[in-house]
Amino acid sequence: QAALYQTAFRPVPLEEFIKVGNQIFDKDMNIVRVLPKIADIGGKDPDHIVELCNEVVLEGHSVLLFCSSRKGCESTAKHIAKYLKVANVGSKEGSEFRDAASAVEALKRCPAGLDPVLEETLPFGVAYHHAGLTVEERDIVETCYRKGLVRVLTATSTLAAGVNLPARRVIFRQPRIGRDFIDGTRYRQMAGRAGRTGIDTKGESV
Repeated sequence: QAALYQTAFRPVPLEEFIKVGNQIFDKDMNIVRVLPKIADIGGKDPDHIVELCNEVVLEGHSVLLFCSSRKGCESTAKHIAKYLKVANVGSKEGSEFRDAASAVEALKRCPAGLDPVLEETLPFGVAYHHAGLTVEERDIVETCYRKGLVRVLTATSTLAAGVNLPARRVIFRQPRIGRDFIDGTRYRQMAGRAGRTGIDTKGESV
């Protein structure tokens, strides 16, 4: 005997948004808000990625940002770290990153040596995660993320499949994985990382 049970219940509600240009729509394509012109950092961030991360980080939450390639993960992490450090000067959130130096020291002791991108981004609460990292490097990055030392984590889709690292907001840098468009199943798996049971009152995907 068998029974089929289906439910859309989530312990933490997920709010899904679509961003087109500087406009944010809900899943029914109603405009929710418009990002201000200043949010593009003088043209240096036309996709407003820093703004979308910063508004979550400044509230003490974390962001998981999916990129379509390993190279994209690293370049996006560097880009965000460059401007998040400006936004966090004098803010309470700056204290969250005090222990990043010990994480950098741990990375130096890894067999692969200190990754130059992580060395640059970790002090500002930003890291990347993809299959190119060694097991030791991944463990350090994941620990930093869970402890709040990393507030923005850029990742490839492999993270969605294998590691439990939820966030307040999940951002899709592109609607692709490699050259292929993200299908519905993969999208739900990735967006489902938004919202931490017992920690968040909601999750968001953009």
